[in-house]
Amino acid sequence: MAWTNPLTWETEQVVSASDLNTHLRDNLKYLKGRALAQFDATGLRPAVSAISSSGNPPLGPELDTDLTNHVAYRLKFDDTRVERAYGLFAAPADLVGGVSVIWRIYWKTSETSGNCRWGMAMKAVAHDEAWESAALGASEGATGAATSSGGDLIRTDLTLTSPGIAANDLVIVRIQRDVDHSDDMLTGDAELVFLQGEVG
Repeated sequence: MAWTNPLTWETEQVVSASDLNTHLRDNLKYLKGRALAQFDATGLRPAVSAISSSGNPPLGPELDTDLTNHVAYRLKFDDTRVERAYGLFAAPADLVGGVSVIWRIYWKTSETSGNCRWGMAMKAVAHDEAWESAALGASEGATGAATSSGGDLIRTDLTLTSPGIAANDLVIVRIQRDVDHSDDMLTGDAELVFLQGEVG
């Protein structure tokens, strides 16, 4: 959702619903943001391949926890293959169509250097649209860097521009680590802790 420079109102000017929606409602949403969906590591579902006689491995990250003073899980995205996890949420009934979505990826690593390349894609499915054959849109990427002290929480923001979400759509979200991308130079696991989508 874009920012609109507010009008300068004049005495006896007639104010329409469209004026208030554009200059007040939408600008407040722009300033304050609006969470669409939130997933901790247990709220995302790792992708699983069909297991054949050759024993193909799952295509999703391992779910694990290793904390000392509190309980939280992480999805461990490997550094040797692309691994994916999926989430699902319903768009609010008053969502303005055509919005972009900012995904805030909270993650950590035991490594003390190197970049991790995250990729995300979405697909909105409306009432009376095909569900089982729904294909996700183009993946967008963002890169985050490990900190100099392993184990720190890191936040990487990724924007999906106008992914086609409308009010009441059921939305499929996919997150992956793009280990084949030239920007991904992190050795070891990138551990996803939390994912939040917000109106852009």
